[in-house]
Amino acid sequence: IGVPRQRLVKTAEEAREAVTQLGLPVVLKSQVRSGGRMKAGGVRFINSVGEVETAAAEISKLKIRGKSPVGILVESKGDVKQEYYLGVTYDASAKLPVAIFSDLVKRRQGKVQKGSPRVTSQCSYHSLNSEPSSWLAALGLQAETLIPLLRYSLG
Repeated sequence: IGVPRQRLVKTAEEAREAVTQLGLPVVLKSQVRSGGRMKAGGVRFINSVGEVETAAAEISKLKIRGKSPVGILVESKGDVKQEYYLGVTYDASAKLPVAIFSDLVKRRQGKVQKGSPRVTSQCSYHSLNSEPSSWLAALGLQAETLIPLLRYSLG
């Protein structure tokens, strides 16, 4: 699984520098703990150096659901063939972390990709440090495919 090259920046000038290092095209993503970034204007696709500073300045001032961004992620824009969602949250009633995986990913304007099957699975497990292949198997997934992504997501 390819992971796009990226840099976390705080200012429009740093965003321009990042684009110089990463090359075009890029995606600027508001770093705010909230959903709905795309609809709110917190994600911008950049195809020319001239757009970078203006877009970054606008994103850095944009509050999303009342929250200000802590930075802007500048990420190389790749040719995406298939998109997946993998999230980890906490199930308070079970007192365990829960992994949620789906190939049902929202696209621009919050629309679901046409023809995409509605597949969402979740699996409780005891520790984020436990071997992921056991709970991925319970989800019906191939560990070889998702473990690099999971390791990247968890740091």
